[in-house]
Amino acid sequence: MHWGDWHNSTVVKNQLPKVGVGGLPFVLVADGQRAYLGAFMTMLSSYAIELPVIVVESMQQDSFAIESGYPGGPVPAEDPRDDTRVMGVLEAAAKLEK
Repeated sequence: MHWGDWHNSTVVKNQLPKVGVGGLPFVLVADGQRAYLGAFMTMLSSYAIELPVIVVESMQQDSFAIESGYPGGPVPAEDPRDDTRVMGVLEAAAKLEK
């Protein structure tokens, strides 16, 4: 996903509390409804997590990815990132990278 002209990854990282090895939870909201739980993670972590994650060291200045888990692995059969509300909001805002 790409940030708009009003934001970038540096701004977001500077607003986050410290992301420790246990991660920092977030809730993704689409159209005012909670869609799924995820976590910001650091590459310093040895924890495995089966939630959508944003690895802070992997965030680009103008974009970021929400991975299926940490440290990777197979995508779950029911991937919460495929939520139609989330995809609709992101597509409408032209925030998806193809």
